[in-house]
Amino acid sequence: LYLRAQAPAMLALVETVWLQLGPTMRSLYSQLQRREASHNHRLAIAALKVGDEPSLKLAIRADVTQGLRMLTND
Repeated sequence: LYLRAQAPAMLALVETVWLQLGPTMRSLYSQLQRREASHNHRLAIAALKVGDEPSLKLAIRADVTQGLRMLTND
């Protein structure tokens, strides 16, 4: 996404965050016994494939919100 948006600074930031957060997320997902992409991930991929920016924004927002809830046990 960040490469396509030509946002190299954001790409570098996101890569750094993922390097730090990735192991935690992997552990969390294995504890939840998740084996497939979340519904929001599938929605985001579908939106990317057809170029539906509003749907992509909604899917990403929903995914981030869901992830925060999982991390904070809300």
